[in-house]
Amino acid sequence: MPILLTDLIKKLPSDTADRVKAAKDRFNTKIRQALRQETRLGLNRRQDDLLGGRDEMISVPITVLPGLPEGLQPLERQTIDDQHRLAVLLSPYRQALVAFRDSGKTLTEEMIPMLRSDELGRRLLDGRETDVGPAWRYVDSLCKALATFDLTKFILTVNEDVLGVYRYNVHNNYDDPNPKIELYWGVIGLIARDLGVAVEDLAAVVLAHELAHAYTHVGSDADDRYWNTRHFNKSSVGLKEGLAQYYTVLVCQRLERDAPGIRAAYKKLLPKQPAAYHVQEQWKDSTPEMVRHAMLEIRRTSNDGTPETFEELLRKAEAPLGVPGRSQEEQAPLFTPPKPPVLNPSSPQVKEAPKWERHRVMPLPK
Repeated sequence: MPILLTDLIKKLPSDTADRVKAAKDRFNTKIRQALRQETRLGLNRRQDDLLGGRDEMISVPITVLPGLPEGLQPLERQTIDDQHRLAVLLSPYRQALVAFRDSGKTLTEEMIPMLRSDELGRRLLDGRETDVGPAWRYVDSLCKALATFDLTKFILTVNEDVLGVYRYNVHNNYDDPNPKIELYWGVIGLIARDLGVAVEDLAAVVLAHELAHAYTHVGSDADDRYWNTRHFNKSSVGLKEGLAQYYTVLVCQRLERDAPGIRAAYKKLLPKQPAAYHVQEQWKDSTPEMVRHAMLEIRRTSNDGTPETFEELLRKAEAPLGVPGRSQEEQAPLFTPPKPPVLNPSSPQVKEAPKWERHRVMPLPK
């Protein structure tokens, strides 16, 4: 009898939804701050001074939902063939089984021989140690049965966001996307358990990814420009997912001290994701500033974006912004403004500036 994803979600721990909601509340502001710092884009629209001059904030509400997103709702998308039943039954115990197998193998091949070679160690051997080898070999057979089906890859084969969804409206005559984000706690719970990561950490990764979609789409730059929704909608999935993935990594790095499991969750999820979620790997030799420059340029064009167009813009950005092949640390001096010359206050040609002028700072872009 086939197995449905909806049936597996019903068997998740009862607190899964609450844990996803708690993660959303904990990381929402921190992720938005990190994205503002990395993209230097703001969720606001500048208003005409005649209308009061106050910026209009772009709201991106986040909702945690039960069930499955649209991409997984058709029966053919969520039905697991009965031949994989054993693997599905074992899936919740994946991490425990792998740990048992690996530790049992180590005990059999290293610890027990060591005890046998030591006079005092032999006192601990009463015959029961011979049970360890058959035990881990039995568990190894379970691991092999488990390896015949990859639940996470099965869920992600729909080649679209299913852990969370970034939604927006497209209008022909005006641009009012009204963006919003949905997080599906059941899918997050299933994949977190299958990957052996905390539900909270995976929920934070998903939230970062969906908010990265929002910032790259409706976030305004210093010139109050954003990505036209019709062009964003028609741009390739690979480009949009690549940008979201790229900034998700940077967010994970920024939050690593506060929540080290987030980056680990991203790394475990990445190999299971479809090709569109690996486009950013082609940009590994470009610095964050180059990627940001290319992103701003492609948002300003009237053409629909593709990975090929983006990579061409990256190559153009390399000339004024840096040298290809260098690491971010090596290129850091290229993006650091030169220090002002040191003047000798005692020199009669130098007149000291007023204190208010020396301490004045430039405002941050909105």
